[in-house]
Amino acid sequence: MAVPLNTDATMRPTTTGQPSGARSRYRTFKPTDPATVMAIACTWEGHAGWTRPLRLLPDGCVDLVWDGTVLIAWAPRPVAWRGALQADSRNVGVRVTCGAAGTLLGLPVDRLAPGGLRLRDIWGTLALDAEICLARTPAPDAQRARLERLVVDRLNDGHRPDASIIDAARRLAAPAATTVAMVAQASGLGPRELHRRFRRHVGYGPKVLQRIFRFGHVIRSLPAVANGRLSLASLAVDLGYADQAHLSRDCRLIAGSAPGALLRSWRQ
Repeated sequence: MAVPLNTDATMRPTTTGQPSGARSRYRTFKPTDPATVMAIACTWEGHAGWTRPLRLLPDGCVDLVWDGTVLIAWAPRPVAWRGALQADSRNVGVRVTCGAAGTLLGLPVDRLAPGGLRLRDIWGTLALDAEICLARTPAPDAQRARLERLVVDRLNDGHRPDASIIDAARRLAAPAATTVAMVAQASGLGPRELHRRFRRHVGYGPKVLQRIFRFGHVIRSLPAVANGRLSLASLAVDLGYADQAHLSRDCRLIAGSAPGALLRSWRQ
């Protein structure tokens, strides 16, 4: 799915009539069940706080999301997602480890619709029972625990991820440290076979995933850039971009904004 630019924000006074001071929060948690170590990157919960448009930045992962009504398997996106949030919107979710989703879902990830797919349409009764339980469980921490158990049930049914694909994805996450050709060689697969398996288990090819991972390093470096401890030119070199212009092009392609605009959004 994707992640917000700001994980904790407070609404400023506006002329829209919405109360100022409302808080928007997004928090991630380490999985508590050791059985999920290969399948779950984290669990999370989010609260909109006020009605507004939202931009979510891609992270290369599939998320299983409970929105209070239905469980959705959200496809990973190559570019930012933009939509609207209502003030009372609350969601909890499981972020599937990058490279594990194809086996866990039992469905090629590149066949997931951009808007997601109801999990009951893939997993049937297993997901439907989880929805019934989640609807009766108001506490977010208990809901996250129930989502973890859902993944454990799926793993126990034999849907265990391919460790080699997960390892290949992790190699691509290292900033400026490797290439797709090197990953293919380390995995013992040819470039075409690696691409085919990534389409199935990740949702897009390794080059696209590497671009998204590298952009993720840019986002995590925004505080240092905003505080003057790091320049965009130095960051571009550190992350293996050809130059700052290359970083800026990727920023526009993935986030839909130039780096300066993204910095201003982050400061808000």
